[in-house]
Amino acid sequence: EAVEAREVASHNLKKRDEDKPPPSVEYAKEEIPNIVEQRIRDGISTLQEQNALPIVIVATGLSATWAINKISKMQSSDIKGLVIIDPAVPTGIDGFNIEKDIINLKIPVLDITPTTGQRSSANQRSRIMKKAGNQLYQQRMITGSALNLGQQSHQVVMSVRGWWKRYLSRPF
Repeated sequence: EAVEAREVASHNLKKRDEDKPPPSVEYAKEEIPNIVEQRIRDGISTLQEQNALPIVIVATGLSATWAINKISKMQSSDIKGLVIIDPAVPTGIDGFNIEKDIINLKIPVLDITPTTGQRSSANQRSRIMKKAGNQLYQQRMITGSALNLGQQSHQVVMSVRGWWKRYLSRPF
């Protein structure tokens, strides 16, 4: 009976392990930039297989900062535009400087930022891009704070739509 009870308990433990989702994967900090770049490339490939529309990356917060950094280094001709929404300054990760990276972008960029509670300096980005003479950079201030930017989704969508018509409605 003891052996049988042990086998039943063992079977139940195995059954519970099968029902659990696989453990999350955590990467070492030094691996993350290469993983992000590979995911961008994989995403581009998938989108190109699905249709021939221009590829525009839309990212918010820390993802926007990563996108600026990676796209500035990749300079992929497959990416036709970038929309960044309130990029955040990363902490504890070296090699990210929004202002330094954004100046290297040679594609249309729409920088959407709230009027208050910005996670990084929108005025500084705008000044740098004007000084560089980058005609492909536009900044849109959305009334409100970073915390309630989701409540301004109509303004965000209209900004993206107008930007798209201006920069991406032409043939490539």
